Amino acid sequence: MFNEQVLEIVKENRVRGTIEKVYSLSNQLENMTTKEIEEASRQDHLNFFFSFLTNLLGEYEQYLQQEEFDLKKDGVSYRQVSLFLSDEELRELLTKIREITLKAAENESTPQRSLKTISTIVIPNKTNK
Repeated sequence: MFNEQVLEIVKENRVRGTIEKVYSLSNQLENMTTKEIEEASRQDHLNFFFSFLTNLLGEYEQYLQQEEFDLKKDGVSYRQVSLFLSDEELRELLTKIREITLKAAENESTPQRSLKTISTIVIPNKTNK
């Protein structure tokens, strides 16, 4: 169903005689309709998620490739928490996160602001109710 590439090469760097490729998610996923997402197969969804994780891993690797980095100063964080939430509580939580994120997305670049990537993943655990 989805023949287009999910990843696209956004940069190529020559490193010691080899070419390092930097990938990003293509805008294919951004342009998908709700119907297309609903009709995607399990394998399609697994491929979408894998692409998401690959992109995230690539961004983290790029961060670590800097000559100098300071995880604490730079605010680097990765956490996982499992919560017992009703469907309504989950919607409320995600709505609040979205509102805060949209407000922060209005910020313009300044010398005091650096670009940060914040990712969210919600995976229901049906085996532990």
